[in-house]
Amino acid sequence: MGSTGRNVERPVGVRSARLLGVRIMTHEVVAQLIYLEGRRVSVAFADGSRLDDCELVSTGHHGASTLWLYANGADVFAAPEQVIEIWEVPPGSTT
Repeated sequence: MGSTGRNVERPVGVRSARLLGVRIMTHEVVAQLIYLEGRRVSVAFADGSRLDDCELVSTGHHGASTLWLYANGADVFAAPEQVIEIWEVPPGSTT
């Protein structure tokens, strides 16, 4: 990924949803992941792409409609419904 960052902007849903048969996260589910803020995470997106070993800056629980990630020297903003999974990267590991 280049230094331009990545925007995955879509309207934010508030109910459980499915996209192409894949369960996706709602804004409420993502907001429950506050404990991962400031930690290294990997993120899988509904389009099949991933961001590995990035920092979760904010889950958007302060009124923002997107997750804020920091990856490869750039800010990345993603709508919750585009995220299918977020997991913490174990300390000292490389993905």
